[in-house]
Amino acid sequence: MVFRKALEMKWILSRHIPEAVGVALSIFGIYLLSCLVVWALISPVQQSILPGVMPPVSLLFLPHGIKVLATSLLGRQAVPGLVAAELASNYVFWGILDPVTLFLVSAVSGSATWFAFEGLRKLGINAFYFHANSTPPPFNALLLAAITAAVVNGFIFTAILETPGMEQNVTVLLAAIITGDVTGFLMTVMIAKWGMPLLTRQPD
Repeated sequence: MVFRKALEMKWILSRHIPEAVGVALSIFGIYLLSCLVVWALISPVQQSILPGVMPPVSLLFLPHGIKVLATSLLGRQAVPGLVAAELASNYVFWGILDPVTLFLVSAVSGSATWFAFEGLRKLGINAFYFHANSTPPPFNALLLAAITAAVVNGFIFTAILETPGMEQNVTVLLAAIITGDVTGFLMTVMIAKWGMPLLTRQPD
């Protein structure tokens, strides 16, 4: 009986571990690509117009849209890939080099979106979309989840990365983070809405 259970567990792990790794790598790659776009294209334009808003704060933060859509589609399965992507992007693009700070920011930010989704679901607002043949969540629910996660991310970011002399600018920084997350989510939704039909269109 024990041996049979062990074989069943081995079969389950052999089936689901590669799938989980593939999901994590896909999220990791897409998230880093969106960070690259922000770092290489959006941030330079933003600094030329609004020099007071410095990276990693962006008023059009596309990675937040990736986090929201990935969490809606995959739930907690998205968390490992998001945390790994946060670790890499915070180190490579945003210059967070202290190991403790890097781990705290990445772990909390990578999982905060899922906690926001779960919190809303307990309140009766479901923004998850696990099955393609099910009814998609209302856009208002998805937007509320994106805003909730943005607020959580903003408070986490300002609390962990707060430095002496920054106290007077915390409100402005928090508002900029939330604004950038929400606009990034809206832009990501637009890109997905118009881009996916082109990618999935069958040749004539």
